[in-house]
Amino acid sequence: MKAILFILALAPLLLLTACGGRQEAAEATPAQVRVEDFHYTKLPGGARFVSGRLHNPTAEPIRNALIQISLFDAHNRFVSSMSVTVQDVPPGRDKPFRQPVDADEAVQAARVRGVLLM
Repeated sequence: MKAILFILALAPLLLLTACGGRQEAAEATPAQVRVEDFHYTKLPGGARFVSGRLHNPTAEPIRNALIQISLFDAHNRFVSSMSVTVQDVPPGRDKPFRQPVDADEAVQAARVRGVLLM
């Protein structure tokens, strides 16, 4: 009985090997525009900034990108959101950004929510 179960368990592998061997990925994942080195900074005087680099791995230039950012308090609760516009990012290049956080809430952290290409 154990031998039969063992053979049944190996059957898909044997079939795969008989039909050509390896399975290849159907398609490569396309390169995605992304934010790298993202930071939330609070300076000693109280000024707050978000900064980072927008990376364009595609073969096309990015004319306008809107980086959507969520802001959180000390208890990691969502308190607000903001966006940063980055313009004219050449293909295969990065473009740095830095923008003040203009929120009344006691923001302690920030996370990128997404990037919209316009």
